[in-house]
Amino acid sequence: MYSAAEKLKVLQYAELYGIRVAAHHFNINHSMISYWGKIEEKLKLAKGKNRHIGSGRKEKYPEAEASLQTWLINRISKKWYCCNL
Repeated sequence: MYSAAEKLKVLQYAELYGIRVAAHHFNINHSMISYWGKIEEKLKLAKGKNRHIGSGRKEKYPEAEASLQTWLINRISKKWYCCNL
């Protein structure tokens, strides 16, 4: 996983030498570099170590995911695990 700053460095290299050469140099799929080029402005606005710009999926059910996260944190804090190993 690359930070926003690292993605911008790859894009600079791709501008100088081309996307396919940059993909080979950094061992990244060329389509990923193309995608980063489309979101370049967002990457420039991001903090250097932000790894969430342009990666991951959108939440389908944010309320359910928040509820599940709260439930899991509660179980873990009380050391109530689902199974005994």
